[in-house]
Amino acid sequence: MVIFYTDYGRGICIAFSRDAGKTWIRHEKNPVISKKGERKDRDPLVFWYKPDQSWRMVLYEEPGFIFYKSHDLLKWEYLSKVEGFFECPDFLNISVDGNENNKKWIIVNGDGTYRIGDFNGNEFIQETANKKVDFGNDLYATQTWKKSYEGDGPFIQIAFLRIQGPPEHNRTWSQQMCFPSELTLKTINGKVSLCRNLVDGIKQLRYDPHFWKNETVQPGENPLTDIQGDVFEIIMNIDLGKASGFEFNVRGTTVDYSVKEQKLSIMGTQISNPSTDNCIKLRFIIDRNSIGVYVNQGEVTFSKLFYPDPSNINLNLSSLGGPITVNNMEVYRLQSIWLKREQELGYYRSSVPNK
Repeated sequence: MVIFYTDYGRGICIAFSRDAGKTWIRHEKNPVISKKGERKDRDPLVFWYKPDQSWRMVLYEEPGFIFYKSHDLLKWEYLSKVEGFFECPDFLNISVDGNENNKKWIIVNGDGTYRIGDFNGNEFIQETANKKVDFGNDLYATQTWKKSYEGDGPFIQIAFLRIQGPPEHNRTWSQQMCFPSELTLKTINGKVSLCRNLVDGIKQLRYDPHFWKNETVQPGENPLTDIQGDVFEIIMNIDLGKASGFEFNVRGTTVDYSVKEQKLSIMGTQISNPSTDNCIKLRFIIDRNSIGVYVNQGEVTFSKLFYPDPSNINLNLSSLGGPITVNNMEVYRLQSIWLKREQELGYYRSSVPNK
């Protein structure tokens, strides 16, 4: 096992393990890429480039990403630079619409913005400008887990959900990682877009399900009035009909859609035109201090920290200006991912079935 890391005093270094990661040895030839003056070059991403059987590195060097090549992981040759990116590079070769004969390279910035293009082994040839998939503005230091060092999918992305500015609460805890999401490329309205969707593993945490199908919701009604709690997965498919919009309130935090403006508004952030044929599909994952929203095919997502009043455990779905039709809605409570470990330590949750 080999890891690459940033030594701010020296440059990019490696360490290796001969016992499956129990102990690590810093290589005697460190740094493998020396520090250049006062610049803080960092965040090496290394992968195997199969076409010429050699290694590639993508490294953040102010003010962009640098591509390097190596045959032995120790000697690195400069190849090219791409401007307009900052920190935590990620680089993926993803099939379009699941077609393995049609792949695109995606270069991803620290904040999750991305460009689609091609890679000839030496340089990235961009086909799009920077595009955004997550609009929560808290997502940072995005990275993906791949199936192998050759960069095979599926591509599971996780990132830091960060507070920007002083915490507006008095809790003893604050920030967290986002929910793991699988990245895919899909053709939507004739354009190829990067999509984020929750990993299937979330289904293992579901319990206490509730379902609605083809149900009309009039203004002032709330089909969720009998459901309270703090940790949920909620899937909605809403036909807006002749309504002016709808509002979903999660423990005092509002998500609403305006038909006139064709905008989805989440915690004050507006996202333009996410509806399709007057319908909108939303998937929520709600934790005690974060909310994730996945829109339609995952071409728009929203990941955000939030700090609701602990006593507010209400959910409310309401139509605005006329009835909406809930084509389908699924509501699941979610177990803790640490449930087994909690039980090993002698803690039990009375509201969760033992498994």
